[in-house]
Amino acid sequence: MTANNLEMSKQRGPVMEELTNEFCKGSFLQDFLFLRPELVSTNRELADLLVILDDKCLCIQIKARGSDSSLSGRCLADWAMKQLIRAGRQAAGAIRKVTTSEVSATHPWRGNVIFYAGDLIPVCGVALVEYFGQPFVLAPKVKHWTPKGGVGWI
Repeated sequence: MTANNLEMSKQRGPVMEELTNEFCKGSFLQDFLFLRPELVSTNRELADLLVILDDKCLCIQIKARGSDSSLSGRCLADWAMKQLIRAGRQAAGAIRKVTTSEVSATHPWRGNVIFYAGDLIPVCGVALVEYFGQPFVLAPKVKHWTPKGGVGWI
């Protein structure tokens, strides 16, 4: 991957996050959406998008392929599977952190909003992967988080 393609790939991720935010506005309204919330203690991103309804939240992680179109067929499916697993791990981490850490998010109308540890109850994590290839079967065992605090398999 060239430096220019790497830069395009880095730019595509935030664009996909913003597009997902726009899509979610139709279902959740902008009042409940927080793009790129951060942990107060580290200033690290918690998730790509946080959807909050009352005290419940969804932690959404988004992966975009970028401008590199050299992948195709099985290589593209392998890339998508790796990104799905990566996004799933990040969503699981966000679920753990949102219950134990202060989270800061900038809202377009409300400005900076702080959610204190324990304010939010995660309902689930969502992993979105941009993929324009042939459908494929997921790996036989992909971890998923369960609301009881455990990790299951699909």
